[in-house]
Amino acid sequence: KSNEKWSNFVSSGVVVEYLVGTNIVYSQADMNSPKVSKKITSQVDGFDAAISFDDFRISFDLRVKINEQGLQVEVPESSIKELDPQYKIGNMYLYPFLGYSKIDEEAGYMLIPDGSGALIALEDHHGQFNQPYSEPVYGTNYGIDDPYVLSLKNNQVTTSQPNMVTAPIFGMIHEDKKFGFIGIIQEGDYNARIEAYPNGAIR
Repeated sequence: KSNEKWSNFVSSGVVVEYLVGTNIVYSQADMNSPKVSKKITSQVDGFDAAISFDDFRISFDLRVKINEQGLQVEVPESSIKELDPQYKIGNMYLYPFLGYSKIDEEAGYMLIPDGSGALIALEDHHGQFNQPYSEPVYGTNYGIDDPYVLSLKNNQVTTSQPNMVTAPIFGMIHEDKKFGFIGIIQEGDYNARIEAYPNGAIR
């Protein structure tokens, strides 16, 4: 019962937020977008997908496999192509709704790496949360967070996050189904964010 953009985000295994020209507001492309090409090749332990957003000339490979280490999802950096200088990838989400549940439908919790770790119950929070948890792994990237850098340069007082992410992990447990997972960001963690949406939080 949400808008088309959010519905497409929920139903898509891959979502890309991109920038157009000098615009600083992200636009969204997903697997439901027009003119998205997907070539899927089956492998013994999973599949490879060559994905191309033809209108923006952005393409990359998605590699998914299951082995003794669990489910592994990768977008090799070398496969990312941005052939039109007007369009640049800002953010990429891979299986963003893995493990989701509806309000109060499942007993369980989400694991977020807030400080030494914190749990968010899947129960109905009755509107207690209106914003998601969203933190960069290992703290702020000084190279791209201009307001923070300028305030440091000008000796202005800045506030820091009370609990910095110190481990590139996240997870979820569904107690009744005895289902759960722990996710580990193995590459690109220095430029990743952990995002968790308790029920009631808006995008």
